[in-house]
Amino acid sequence: MATNKPPTQKNRKLYNKSDVPDNIVLKQNDMLQKCAELESVLPDFLKDYFIYLKNSIALSSRVAYLSDLLFFCN
Repeated sequence: MATNKPPTQKNRKLYNKSDVPDNIVLKQNDMLQKCAELESVLPDFLKDYFIYLKNSIALSSRVAYLSDLLFFCN
């Protein structure tokens, strides 16, 4: 029997061994991937700033800051 999944949904395996709900873990994973993509596009002189963001800012704020930097650099 075939399953009808939307074409935009990625098929990935989730190994969640924590008490955090699966949808939260997936959202965090998506934000981490977005951060990695943005960091790869931004200039290299911002590496120290990336390290600062990883250690002291919430993940959703980190995505917003990196998006703002990309807008500013373009």
